Amino acid sequence: MDQLEQPLRYIPLNNKAFEFNAGLRRLQPENSHKDRGQRLIQIDRFWPHYRAEKIRARQEQLDKYVCSRDLSSAASSRVTAFLLGYLSQTWPQQFKLVNDGQTARLDCLLSGEILYFDQALKLTQVTTTSPGVEPAYINALDALGCQIQEDLAICEYRQNNNYISWLHLCLPNHWAATDKVGQDFISAHAPVPGMDRINRQSEALIETLVRKGPFERFTWGLATDTRLNHHPQAPAQNVADQHTQDWHGRCFNSNDPQLYLRVERQVTVGLPDVRAFIFLIRTYLYDITSLDRQQLQQLSNSLTTMSPDIQAYKGLSDNATDIMHWLNELALQP
Repeated sequence: MDQLEQPLRYIPLNNKAFEFNAGLRRLQPENSHKDRGQRLIQIDRFWPHYRAEKIRARQEQLDKYVCSRDLSSAASSRVTAFLLGYLSQTWPQQFKLVNDGQTARLDCLLSGEILYFDQALKLTQVTTTSPGVEPAYINALDALGCQIQEDLAICEYRQNNNYISWLHLCLPNHWAATDKVGQDFISAHAPVPGMDRINRQSEALIETLVRKGPFERFTWGLATDTRLNHHPQAPAQNVADQHTQDWHGRCFNSNDPQLYLRVERQVTVGLPDVRAFIFLIRTYLYDITSLDRQQLQQLSNSLTTMSPDIQAYKGLSDNATDIMHWLNELALQP
């Protein structure tokens, strides 16, 4: 764990008026072992916190966070093979892979787990030097999803129809895996304002994501806490709070301001041989007071130029004015 570095810092703000767009940027995975910023999967010193949050979500209610719909065996084994190869090649100090062609074993040195796979890359056994995970992993994708800080989705493309076939979404940002699994691209993004232009090109976009890439894009929002898991439905022990702004992390108090920039780094990896692509989501949280003056001004400009629909989607309708006033005060401080 001491070998892990501080997390990279992504602040996707600019001086332009706020506009929702795809914003895809091509990554170069062949250099991923050298250039940390190009790595599809990022592992850093916050790994234990992300791991603990994922385990806690699974313990709360597994099928609330991990679900599948018509996941093909071809896509499942192909994604498993990709993750095994990528983790062991890009992060060799954290993951050791032994594969004799008949069976495979992945030593996950961060979690203390050893994952065993058969020839078809199905999970057959898990041993560990630490307390075992409960509930037990349901398959290889579940086990591998708990070794990384990203959430994981698989989208498959069959007969000109695309659908989300797998979701390992333990750290959601105000959306539920059970609502999206099985949906196509347009349906899954229907609640997002300003998606009409992108939806009109959805078939070409899906084809690009399957055949090309990998790609990276960023989205951001504002939160008033550092909770990673913001599922729309609170855990049973917090059921009294599940309809309150406090649970949803969007209750800004100008008298005691606590505000964080919640950034999602989204990475897609095309798998044309099985007509599918992987969708990785990594959440980063930055205290607003850590932004420099230019970034504060850019954030204020984005809020000012954001449409009411976007403000509502991001949960800012009731707080935008107070937040902008506070941002302007911060920007004026020496």
